[in-house]
Amino acid sequence: MSDSGAHASVFDGLKVELVCASLGRRILAWSVDMGVIYFVGYVVFLLLCIVFGVGAGIFGILDKVSGGIEGLDIAGLLFLALAILVAILALGSLLHGYFIYFEYAHGTTPGKKLFGLKVVSEDGRRITKGQCTMREMLRWVDCFMVLPGIIACLMSAKKQRIGDMVAGTIVTYSARQERAQQMLYLPAEHFDYLKQVLKPSDLTPDAYAGFLPLAFRCFVQGDRTAEAQLKQVWLSAVMRQIPGLHDYNASEEISLRFFAELCHQSEVQNNAGKKRAKS
Repeated sequence: MSDSGAHASVFDGLKVELVCASLGRRILAWSVDMGVIYFVGYVVFLLLCIVFGVGAGIFGILDKVSGGIEGLDIAGLLFLALAILVAILALGSLLHGYFIYFEYAHGTTPGKKLFGLKVVSEDGRRITKGQCTMREMLRWVDCFMVLPGIIACLMSAKKQRIGDMVAGTIVTYSARQERAQQMLYLPAEHFDYLKQVLKPSDLTPDAYAGFLPLAFRCFVQGDRTAEAQLKQVWLSAVMRQIPGLHDYNASEEISLRFFAELCHQSEVQNNAGKKRAKS
C-alpha cells in the first residue's frame, strides 16, 4: 500500500508535509467501520422489530376482540408505514451519523484510527462540521456506487475521493499512529526506549509459546490468577532472557510487560512473514 505526500500551508510561511493515505488503507478502514455499523444496525433493527411486532400484535388482538372496528385496518396500515419510516430513518441516521460524529469530534473513525488514518482540511487544519456533512453526503456516490470513488482516488494526486474534492479534505496516514494501535502491553515510546536501552536478543516462538496467553489474561483481561502465575513461573525466566532488566532496576510489572510486548511484536512479525511467504 503506497502513500503519497502533499504539502499543506498551516500558517503563512510554514508548510508541513502530509502523507495522503493509500486507497488500500482507506478500503480496509472503511470495511472495519462498516462492520461496526452493520453490527449496531442489526441490534437496532432487532429492537425495532420487537417494538413494532408488539404493536402489530396489539392491533391484531383489538381487531379480533372488536369484531372489526371501522378504521382499524387503516390505522394498522398507517402503523406499518410508520414502522418502515422509523426503521429507515434510524438506520440512515446511524450510517451517516457515525462518520459525521467521529470525523468531526475526533478527526478519525475507529476503523481509520486502527490503520493510522485521519481526515483533515487540505490546508492541514481540523475539518469543520460542514466539511464532514458534505463528504458524508457524497459517500453514496463514492462508496456505494464503488467505481466513482475508486477512479477519483486513483486519478487524484492527493488520493481524494469525490467527497474529499468537494469538501476540500484529505485523508492522511501516520505510521506512528498505526503502530500505536498495534501495541498491546506498553505504549510505543516506552517500548522503543526500553528496547534501545536493554538491547534484547531475538526471540523464537518457542521462547514465548506459554507466556503470551498468561500475559494476555493478566494485563488485558485483568486476571489476578494469571498475574500470580506470571510472577511465580515466568519472572525469573524473563530476567534470564533479558539480563539488562537487573541493571535497569525495572519493576516486576514493567519487566513482564516489556517481555510481553517483545513477544507480541515478534509474533506479529512472524505472522506477517508467513503471509508474505504464502503470497
